Amino acid sequence: MDMDVITILKFEEMISLYIKILKKTITDTELELFKYNLDISCCVPHAIFFNLNSEAKKRLGKKEWSKLYSPDIEREFHSGPIETKS
Repeated sequence: MDMDVITILKFEEMISLYIKILKKTITDTELELFKYNLDISCCVPHAIFFNLNSEAKKRLGKKEWSKLYSPDIEREFHSGPIETKS
């Protein structure tokens, strides 16, 4: 990983990055940080995304969230490493 300092994010920070993923405004560095935190989480990945989706829906509103959400996002994370451009 290219980051100098690995950060363990709070759930609120993970939500912030997840909303950026949904809006497709996330940087490669933020995506790496998100993936790292997802990897070290002791929760089942499906449970993490359930919680992230629930919270993102609350923050964005159901209508806005519905426009942005795609199950493909979760499939990418469950299927292995995501390639990012450097």
